[in-house]
Amino acid sequence: MTNRGWQIFDKRVDWIITPLLLLILLQANAQTESSQRKKLGPSDFKGVPDESSNYLARTYVRISFAYYNPVNCTTPGTVKLTCDTKAVVSEKSWMKLNRAKRFEQLEELLSHEQGHFDIQEIFAIQLKRTVLATCFNKENYKTQIDSLFRSMNRFYDSLQLRYDAETDHMRNKDMQAIWKRKIANRLEKANRSS
Repeated sequence: MTNRGWQIFDKRVDWIITPLLLLILLQANAQTESSQRKKLGPSDFKGVPDESSNYLARTYVRISFAYYNPVNCTTPGTVKLTCDTKAVVSEKSWMKLNRAKRFEQLEELLSHEQGHFDIQEIFAIQLKRTVLATCFNKENYKTQIDSLFRSMNRFYDSLQLRYDAETDHMRNKDMQAIWKRKIANRLEKANRSS
């Protein structure tokens, strides 16, 4: 179904022009965002879409994580570490832009994928906060940090699965709105306490 502004065009042209127009409009919208928060746009989805997938997009997020400068804690044999974390959209992320028939549909899809990114951003913030607040065993802090990362990663992976299940991959609009508020609140809280 075409929107009225494009009815004069042949259907093949409409499919080419509509995603391009959506991309331009979304890029302009993303550039007006003054927030420090990473807002996903179509240009973040550089990967090749999995055409065999029933989904319209897949967001892969890398957590870059570095720790250094072990400093003795007050408890003998333990150290505190300096830590940096960052959530970054992987170039493997993909989106089937040609399937978004309306601007609103593309905005809904980007909003859902933003939720996935924000959950990983919360993970990165929480990981950093936990590492900075913990005194690790001086002899095996690398093993302890690896275990902490894996444990937290399992928790946030399960949260990602719940997000998709409860929102039915964005199809349940009411649950999508609830999760959008829930994620925004958690992200705001994480940013305040970091």
